[in-house]
Amino acid sequence: MEKSPYTLQDYIRLKERLQGLADPKYKAFHASLVPGLSQEAFLGVPIPLLRKEAKAITKGDFRGFLALAQDALYELCMIHGLVIGLANWPLEERLEACREFIPRIENWAICDCFCGALKCAKKEPEALFSFIQPYFKMEDAYAVRFGCVMLLEYFLGEEYIDQTLALYDGVKHPDYYVKMAVSWGISTAMVHQWDKTIDYLSSPACHLDAWTYNKALQKGRESRRISPEKRELLQSMKR
Repeated sequence: MEKSPYTLQDYIRLKERLQGLADPKYKAFHASLVPGLSQEAFLGVPIPLLRKEAKAITKGDFRGFLALAQDALYELCMIHGLVIGLANWPLEERLEACREFIPRIENWAICDCFCGALKCAKKEPEALFSFIQPYFKMEDAYAVRFGCVMLLEYFLGEEYIDQTLALYDGVKHPDYYVKMAVSWGISTAMVHQWDKTIDYLSSPACHLDAWTYNKALQKGRESRRISPEKRELLQSMKR
């Protein structure tokens, strides 16, 4: 049975439904965490509810939805990214949708949730690892952050750890949210690949600036997944 086409009226109803789900308290809290988010561009709908809407869309004409979803509203942009990741479609078509969507990412929240939805990286790691390579050298901060977050989500295993650390080391973008992503990625690598990550941080091959290096150590010390003994070592390594 053919799925009904996703229409403009469906899109309007989705916007109305989101407006009904808006939580003023959540809006005030979340807006304070996401820089550059105007009150007009943000309703205040919690992420789990947006994910539920996205999953419902993937069961129907999700391509029709994506064709219509060019709205600047934060929640609709978030659903757009989630649908790309959650929908069941051919890899190349998904990656093309990613290429079109990534320039629309304007904050860390949409970036990180989008990366988390791209579970296809677990099934097609080679293709996704190749796909993210150009983003590390781009001028746009959130394009670079996209690559950095994809690494920590999917490429900290034994097969990729050396390449992942080298990619982090090569990131020179000055933006705060890029530097935070690199430090977050390296601290997460400590959990999964302690020896290799510490060897990298202790070697002349580590070219991280002092702020990013120390922030990675700090995040490692704050992790409950790292033992007290290892946290003491991280404290001693501070520049």
